[in-house]
Formats: sequence, C-alpha cells, structure tokens
Amino acid sequence: MTIGTHTTIGPLMQPMSLLRFRTQDVDFAMDVRRVEHILDTRQVRRVDAEGVAIGNLAFYRDAVIPVVDLRGEAASAGPESPLPLIVLSLRQQLVGIIVQQVGDVIDVPALDIEPAQFDGSCSAEYVDGIISNDDGKTLVVDIGKLLYPSEQERG
Repeated sequence: MTIGTHTTIGPLMQPMSLLRFRTQDVDFAMDVRRVEHILDTRQVRRVDAEGVAIGNLAFYRDAVIPVVDLRGEAASAGPESPLPLIVLSLRQQLVGIIVQQVGDVIDVPALDIEPAQFDGSCSAEYVDGIISNDDGKTLVVDIGKLLYPSEQERG
C-alpha cells in the first residue's frame, strides 16, 4: 500500500503500532518496532574525558551510542531536567533521541493515515503521513529517514 509517496507493507486495514512523542511542540509518531528502550536522561551516563562531556555520546548497557537531541532550540534553554531518551535500533545499530515527551503506543489502521501535503517550500521525505484526531494532528515519521536523510535505511 502507498501512503503519500511511501509504501507500507500489509493489508489496508491492519493497524500500525506507533509510538507517539512530542518535540519542538509538535506531535509525532513512529513505528514502535524501531524502539529498543525508553529511558530518561538520568539513566544514561554521558561519555566524558576529564569531566567534560564528549559531544552527544552516552553509555547504554555495554555500548557507547550516539544521541541526537530533537528538541532544537529548546535544548539550550535553561537547566536540563530529566528528559525522555528513546533508544532506537536503526541500520543495525543503536542510537538515542532526546524528545520533550513520550506518549502512548497507538494502533492506527493504515487507511487512517492521510498523505502529507507540502507546499513545495520544504521537502520532508521522512514524513509518511498525518493522523488527525481529537487532540489535533500527529506527523507519522520514518525515524530512519529523519536521522539519516541522505542514505537509504538498511535495517
């Protein structure tokens, strides 16, 4: 089945399990099968050298993983309180994303995901569609394409 310009696998009525999250005051949802673990930033230790944090790396279990802060400008505003860290399995490796808030897992029939309409001023190849509900609109994203926009995801 094709949603917008993206193809999904499975019958038209089979629900997709999506994890909702919020960042930059926008509601998003992604395929829950990509999620390895949900933590808060207090549960991971930043990689540091001589007490100084090294970029966006964190220890997770027995590995060092890259961490991408999706909060944009909000990331530098004010003291950092505990935030949700979603550990994802992408391209056969782990990566963490920091967001404002993690919501619930929702099951959405593929037919309820509307194609995303863009006016040509932006390109969002990572947007699979939009879910409209009583709470407003939620962008359904392909998290692999969002984090690795110049590559085809391999896993």
